[in-house]
Amino acid sequence: MTNKFHLTFDVDLHLLWTGTYHRTALGELSRGEFGLKVGLPRVLEVLKEENVSATFFIPGKIGELFPNKVKEIHDAGHEVAVHGYAHERWNELSYEEEYELIKKSKQILENITGQEIDGFRSPAWSLNDKSVEILKELDFKYDSSLMANDYELYHLRTDDYMTLDGELHFGEETDLIEIPVSWELDDFPYFCFTGKNVGLRSTKDVLECWKLEVDSSIKFGSYFTLTMHPQIIGRGPRILMLQELIQYIKSYKDIKFITLKEAFEYGRNKDGIIL
Repeated sequence: MTNKFHLTFDVDLHLLWTGTYHRTALGELSRGEFGLKVGLPRVLEVLKEENVSATFFIPGKIGELFPNKVKEIHDAGHEVAVHGYAHERWNELSYEEEYELIKKSKQILENITGQEIDGFRSPAWSLNDKSVEILKELDFKYDSSLMANDYELYHLRTDDYMTLDGELHFGEETDLIEIPVSWELDDFPYFCFTGKNVGLRSTKDVLECWKLEVDSSIKFGSYFTLTMHPQIIGRGPRILMLQELIQYIKSYKDIKFITLKEAFEYGRNKDGIIL
């Protein structure tokens, strides 16, 4: 069995601060600028050196602000997918607002890349109870925002919810698949200082954690999904750490780096998308 490894990048840039934290001070905006001018080029260079294709989740607003950067990512052979419109507080959106923002962002990115956009990841991994229905209606093939597995894909259901008195309801299973994520495999909690989140962990410690996750994925599953942000992973020591991790993964036999769209294609070619 070939184990599949996915490197994914959330290209939030300036919107991480203005959308999620409602901060527009120059300090926060400069962190987004670092991601644009320093972090993203370093990420693309490492991927080129290692001959690895990745998936970039991009807010529609970033497509409007920096279409040439989105095109550069696409032209380098990477997958482009939707990451909200302006990194909104997703759980505060109405059904109508969510639908329109996803539809708008999908169209923006498709206009830039000239290709259909198949994947979605919600800002802060915060889907709503009707999100699956919206994604199906807008013809998405997969989502990557949830955590009901660690190293395997699974079907998404519509209308899952829990009532205030603790009643748990599971909806109907769909053909939309989830490519699961986890905070353990995200650079943000380890490295990003926000005040509430201290971050600032040693790259040595994080590399060791991620290597153990790689080892575990080989033993327990088929898929490994790492989430990163150019303005975070793009700092000097961390980009070197990422390259070392890629080389560590390559030391295993029978592994393959693929995009999330390719992960969906692998799953779809098997019965019921259950691997």
